[in-house]
Amino acid sequence: MIRLSNLFWDIVFGWRFLLVSAIVCAVVLTEVKYVKDQKNAALLAQNESETISIEEIEAQLTEEEQARLSEANNLRVQVEGQEQYQKESVRINLDAYAENIVVLQYYVNTNYSFNINEDIVPDHVNDIIAAYVSYIGNNGIHKELGKQLQWDIDECYIDELVCANINNTGDMFTVQILGADADKADELADAVAASVAQYQSNLIEKIGEHELVMVDRYSSVVIDNNLATEQSKLETSIKTLRANLAAVVAEFSSNQLAVWNMESNMAEGEEEEPQPIVVPVPTVSVKYILLGAFVGIFLSCIWIVCRCLLNARLQNVGELQQMYGVRSFGNLADAVPKKRILGCVDRWLSSLREKEQWTAEERRELVVTNMKVTCKKEQIERIFLTSVIHMTEADKTQISLLIEELQKFGIKAEFGECITSNAESVEQMSEYGQVVLVEKVGVSKYEAVGKEIGLCCDQGVNVLGAVVL
Repeated sequence: MIRLSNLFWDIVFGWRFLLVSAIVCAVVLTEVKYVKDQKNAALLAQNESETISIEEIEAQLTEEEQARLSEANNLRVQVEGQEQYQKESVRINLDAYAENIVVLQYYVNTNYSFNINEDIVPDHVNDIIAAYVSYIGNNGIHKELGKQLQWDIDECYIDELVCANINNTGDMFTVQILGADADKADELADAVAASVAQYQSNLIEKIGEHELVMVDRYSSVVIDNNLATEQSKLETSIKTLRANLAAVVAEFSSNQLAVWNMESNMAEGEEEEPQPIVVPVPTVSVKYILLGAFVGIFLSCIWIVCRCLLNARLQNVGELQQMYGVRSFGNLADAVPKKRILGCVDRWLSSLREKEQWTAEERRELVVTNMKVTCKKEQIERIFLTSVIHMTEADKTQISLLIEELQKFGIKAEFGECITSNAESVEQMSEYGQVVLVEKVGVSKYEAVGKEIGLCCDQGVNVLGAVVL
């Protein structure tokens, strides 16, 4: 039975293995990338004195490298487009918190009258107003404005400075004009008024007679929150695109970098002729170091988890009682190994896992007391200690100290090798009649412990309890 808490601490206490694996994988992955870059650099260095066309270098790129180049080119186009718009657009460079505007209000009168006795002729005022608004808002007026103003800007940027809306009354429309300053706004408003007046004659011929009256014209300085939001979004978008482009270019191989530089030169208007090869110096990539360390730690954790799941070994003191109903007399194992490199780390982790730290003597005293009390209650004078594993010299020393302490209280105790593989131990166990199992966390297998307890039952021997090392 594997508990998640035990699994977690197995991983934590395996920090040495995790650290070594992280270092090894980081070194290996970084070395692979370094060797690859070195080979590419050596290949380019062979032709360093020659020139090579962009097509020849592109032929050496993999599909993935070509895709990354296309991604970088798309990002560059977006950056250049947005930067050009930010630089050239008049509206986007206005002061959003002190915006100069001129408003023109027009009234359209068709002198329409209705006589029920005569033929009904529909009123075309709505069509006329819609035509004016469409002329102003759908690029119809901007070429005319460009001719009148002679401004050194693109017509599309004039389009952003002029807009028209139909009023709720149905026979009026409003034109709003923006400018870099009050004079520019007035100059543009004069051009708009002249163009609208000129367009009136065109509408009279196509739709019908009507009177166009400018009922009001006023200038003001306003706060444009929408413009402020657009300016902020545009600046953020440019910064994000630049960062993404820099991240993509930073991962380029030497061949990708050569193609990128050639395309950059072409984009800047230089002659499209073969360029000398720039041989990049291979460097150690921090990104691959971190990636290798992460892969090493991940694989180590998987290994520890699989080992715990497949080994099926005793995980803690309480499992003997939970799984086999055998009482536990206690734990003789030290909290952490004493003689290990950076053992202070193990002791610190152990203090996090177990708040109360017991010395070896305190643990042994508690085990002896539990066994003494049990033997006294059940009137037992002799016990036999055995295990399913082969004990180390350090383990045998612990058991010898335990037997000596028990004998001080008049309890005869003896240790024998594994009863499932040693016939002499089976005979001794039968003579004593009482058995105490001595098992080791992480070493004793569940299957072997089960066989051991089963053999005791078959021999009619009472399993008094268990001690864990």
